[in-house]
Amino acid sequence: MAAIGSAGRPASAIKLYDVVTLALSSLQYITPSLTGRLQCAVIDPLWAEFDTMLQARLQTLTLEDLLRKAADSESGTKAIGS
Repeated sequence: MAAIGSAGRPASAIKLYDVVTLALSSLQYITPSLTGRLQCAVIDPLWAEFDTMLQARLQTLTLEDLLRKAADSESGTKAIGS
């Protein structure tokens, strides 16, 4: 599948990590000021772990992978790696 992304790059060269990073960078965050022992000891580290895992997974996926999954789901087959 050789679809071209909006930047003129092939879909296989566009990492989902880059797409998500760009999208998130344009948002304004209002971070809640949650504090407390449980928040600091459990919740914050857990979210940091989730974030790390998600970033690693997004680094392995490209726009082409999503297009392939969409095409496979339309044809009733399951995409590789899903």
